[in-house]
Formats: sequence, C-alpha cells, structure tokens
Amino acid sequence: MMTKTLRRLLSAGMIAACGLPVPAMADPVADFYKGRTVKMIVGFSPGGGMDLYARLAAEHWGRFIPGNPSFIVQNMPGGGSVKATRHLFSASNKDGTEVAIMLPYVIASIMLRDDKTVRPAEFNWLGQISWHVAFAFARSDAPATTVAEARQKQVILGATSARSISATVSYALNSLAGTKIKVVNGYRGTSKLALALEKGEIQAAGAVSWALLNTRLRPWLDEGRIKLMWVLSPKRFPHLPNVPAVHELSNDPNAKPVLEFLGNGPAAGRSFAAPPGVPADRVAALRSSFMAMVKDPKFLAAAKKRKVDIVPKSGAEVQKIVAEVVATPADVVERTRQAIKVPK
Repeated sequence: MMTKTLRRLLSAGMIAACGLPVPAMADPVADFYKGRTVKMIVGFSPGGGMDLYARLAAEHWGRFIPGNPSFIVQNMPGGGSVKATRHLFSASNKDGTEVAIMLPYVIASIMLRDDKTVRPAEFNWLGQISWHVAFAFARSDAPATTVAEARQKQVILGATSARSISATVSYALNSLAGTKIKVVNGYRGTSKLALALEKGEIQAAGAVSWALLNTRLRPWLDEGRIKLMWVLSPKRFPHLPNVPAVHELSNDPNAKPVLEFLGNGPAAGRSFAAPPGVPADRVAALRSSFMAMVKDPKFLAAAKKRKVDIVPKSGAEVQKIVAEVVATPADVVERTRQAIKVPK
C-alpha cells in the first residue's frame, strides 16, 4: 500500500518530468514576519549612545530578516535599563516581535540586586553591534582630575541613580581605593548630566560611552575641557591607551576581583537580545540576519556617517560571555555588594 509520503514524492517527480514548476516550500519564518512590526526596546531616554545604535539597527535590520518586518523603537528608561530588562524577560511577547539592546552592566546589576525575576543567561542573545566602553571624566578645572588626586581632594560626580554603574563604581573606588568621590544622583540621562557639567553643578561624570564621547562630546575632549579618569572595560581602550582600566586603580589583591567584576561587564558590548521562549527557527533567523546586517555596505556607510564604531560579535559569542559573567563566584559578588553600599 502506497504511503502518503511516497505519493507526494512521486507526484512532485511527475510534475518535474512534465516540465511543470514544482511549488516552492513555504518558509515559516518569512510567513510569520511578513507584514509584522518588531519592537526594539531601549532601556534609556532618547539621545544617548544606546538609543543611537538602536535606531541605526532599526533602520536596516528588517531588510535581512525573512519576511522583511519593519521596526519601531520604544524607549523604556529606568534603573539603568533594569526596567527594560525585566520587561523583556517577563512581560514581552515571546514570539520574536520584541527585542532589546542591552547595556552590558545590567547583568552585574541584576546579580548584585539578587534579582530572581531575571536570569540573563536565559535570554536569546542575538549579537553584539559594537563594543561598549565608558569613561569617567572630570572637568579640567575640577579639584581632582585623576584618581590619585581624588584620593586627596573631593570631586563631585553626577549619576542617574545610586544603582547606576557611574555611582556603584564610584562607591567601590571610595571603599577600595581610598578616593573621595561625592556622588550626586538623580540626573535623568546624558543630556541632563552634560547640562549640569556645563553649569558647574557637578564636576565629573562616571560612565559616558565612547560613542557619545567621540561624537557629541568630542569638542570637550579635543579642547581640553575634560580629563579622562578611568575606563570601564576589561582592558584599556585601544583608541585611548593612556586611560587606566578600572581594575588597575587598586593594588589590593582583595579589591581587584571586585573592580574586575564591575569592569568586565562591558565584554558583552552593546548587544541585542530576545526573550526566553522565542521559537528556535526565529532566533536562528534573527541571529543570522543580524550578522548579515553588520557586514552590509549600506549599513556600514550609515554607521560611518553617524561616527559610530561597528565591532560585531555573533549571538553565540555573546551567549558565552554572558554565561561567564553569570558564573562569577558568589563571594566576589557579595564583596562587590558590600563595596558599593550607598554611604549614609
């Protein structure tokens, strides 16, 4: 008795033999995305470095995804992107129509909060669009413009919140490296910090991205109006090799692992993620389309026009980096938690 599968194969063979076209197999991913819109979430206000990369990707990514969906950007600031991270993990659509550009520090932030509502290693990491390095700098007329000087004189640093990477690293340096950094929290976004620096309300900023420093704030650097104090990165930044990485700022063997933990987060770069639970074929399509986009001449020309670096990694590479950060020993995480306590 002829099976259904055999009948289908024979029918296709007979059609081909007669010179008739064989119907193309349907692409379920293309069928799903055709006519749809993908929401891209940014955990910060418009105008910053993360927003810049998100909007660049949103303009081009859909060309490489089967079905060619459109993209919209939704800004969801709060908690140094923790709000957006929680949304993506728990409240987002799990069908491949929501992605987010993630701040690498958020992984350490979730761990330090002991936040059980988010498990970073369970995100579907799609790829890194660029490295993420951020600099602390002080106005050139500040009482202290280096860490060595900040051990002797107070410098006032602005931050978005006590949980932000700017604040936590400053608290850690005060605890572990003997600095006298006074953190003033509550500045909502880079533009507010820049205005406060211009007015002299604050004297320093703690985590300004290279993307922003190399574009909007480049005149400040070139004119000598600011002095770079440290870089939040696992190693020194090749474009500015004289700026020490944060883990270099203490020789105490007990302090170094804490500062390395805070500085190693950026290894994941500016990466895009989809929530857990997205069907595997759509995750594979998002990953492959992302890598196609970051090699595309039209996309690269648009990035060059915006003066932003494209330093990509695959989704699999990012997934591995995140797993390594999550595997940080519990005692290092606890020591970091103690070092970054907000002073009373």
